[in-house]
Amino acid sequence: MSDNPSQVVERIWSDWYKGQGPCSSCPGRDESGCHTPYFGDGAFPAEIAFIAETPGGSRSTQTKNPDNPCWESVPEKHAEKNQGVGWLNSGNRIPDKFFSKSLGDEYGFTDESDIGIYFTNAKKCANIVGEDEGWKDEKARIDCRAHLKPEIEAVDPTVIVPFGAKATEALYRGFDVDRNVRKMADEVLNTYQNDSRYIVPSYHWSGLPRNITNLESISDTDVYWETLADEIIAVV
Repeated sequence: MSDNPSQVVERIWSDWYKGQGPCSSCPGRDESGCHTPYFGDGAFPAEIAFIAETPGGSRSTQTKNPDNPCWESVPEKHAEKNQGVGWLNSGNRIPDKFFSKSLGDEYGFTDESDIGIYFTNAKKCANIVGEDEGWKDEKARIDCRAHLKPEIEAVDPTVIVPFGAKATEALYRGFDVDRNVRKMADEVLNTYQNDSRYIVPSYHWSGLPRNITNLESISDTDVYWETLADEIIAVV
């Protein structure tokens, strides 16, 4: 039986905060505490889990200056962090009308607070940008898989929607799905059953206008979001 969702979320935060477990040797963990992870928003438990690739706001360099630490302002517990539902804010996020119209009209969601949706990232800490830094993000993605599976199992969603190739690949590997992401166009808007759960891969919203040209049946982004909602509603 899975742990309580809040316990799992707190354990992930504690591993990052203390530099233990999967975070102990992860190059994506900022040892100064200036860059914190982002995960664990939304409903506990949830009917739908949305998984993005990594938090936004890439870091130009990893901050590890012992003379200028940030730990004094970092809460020891995830519950003490002012998360908010950042995924639903305006900007480069899932559009509000996906919830209010695509899911709302068909499934009866009338308010964001009533939506049984959980939000997280496959890789909890933002990317590191710099010369010869790419290997750090790759290792961080692998390290974070050890967090992703117990996190999703605890939240226990019926439907999991990974956004982007990296999030989809992390989910496939974490849950032993016998598929590889060779071409994302072959994965998106298809539904795969994994034990008692369903996985519906999606393009990441940031590249959606460009990527829908790879889908013959999708004419624009509105149709894409409506189709994604239909796939979710069919199995939730």
